[in-house]
Amino acid sequence: MLNVNIFCFFASYVVAFAIELTRLRGWTVGGRWATLIFASAGFLAHTIYLFSRAAQTNLPPLLSSPQDWFLVVTWMVVATYVITLWIDGRLAAGLVVLPLVLVVTGGSWFVTASPNLVSDAPRGWTLLHVSLLAVGALAVLFGLICSLLYLWQHRRLKNRQSAGKGLLLPSLEQLERLNRVAIMSAVPLMTLGMLTGLLLTMLLTGGNSSRLLMDPLVLVSIAGWVVLCILFAQVARGQKHPGRRVASLTVWSCGFLLLSVLGVQMLTSQMHTQTIHGRAADQEAAP
Repeated sequence: MLNVNIFCFFASYVVAFAIELTRLRGWTVGGRWATLIFASAGFLAHTIYLFSRAAQTNLPPLLSSPQDWFLVVTWMVVATYVITLWIDGRLAAGLVVLPLVLVVTGGSWFVTASPNLVSDAPRGWTLLHVSLLAVGALAVLFGLICSLLYLWQHRRLKNRQSAGKGLLLPSLEQLERLNRVAIMSAVPLMTLGMLTGLLLTMLLTGGNSSRLLMDPLVLVSIAGWVVLCILFAQVARGQKHPGRRVASLTVWSCGFLLLSVLGVQMLTSQMHTQTIHGRAADQEAAP
């Protein structure tokens, strides 16, 4: 297997984002192809890395470690971005997508690469649990991206600013509709993912719920889920709330969930704290 590490595709995404910034000065055909080349190269290296990890651990990337789980989520985001760029390179989504990808990918560097404790549970149920959470996280990121684009477009139209030669943003109606779809999808997926995780944890601990309630990642995830449910209720009310308010709430709630979950994973990993979602460093070294 080729020797590919996280820095390889992280660096490619940095270059792609730097080229995307040239849109603010005027987009060119050459810039579009340069972005496609670096984003596609990063995506290819990203894919090779995940396959390599699967071969090393003999586990699907979603199960191999918390670090790999985050990288699978960003892999799905980048896949969507690259496909969108190939279809219509005029869309300025990369100016929002790539910074989020860089934050999550860079943060995952500090997250443990040791196996999940939940991987000791039945493979099918565990894979269902992490898959539901991964697709739910993708929906959360998608809603965050649409909301940021909505606020950008709203401000541009309000101030009657020109989009610029190299910038093309979707309409407010399109972004509002996509954001609602993302939120209405994210909450059920996250709920099902958390319920299956609860069942798996109870199975692993023999019904001992105290360990579950002491896990910092579980507590933060529950807090983020509650915030998402509040947003879900706002969105479910239909047109009673303006799109700008929904977009702002989405940015705050989804941003809180993303940063808190990633932050707790980074903190527990650096402090070598053993949690349900990752073994401590001393356990990794144990025979």
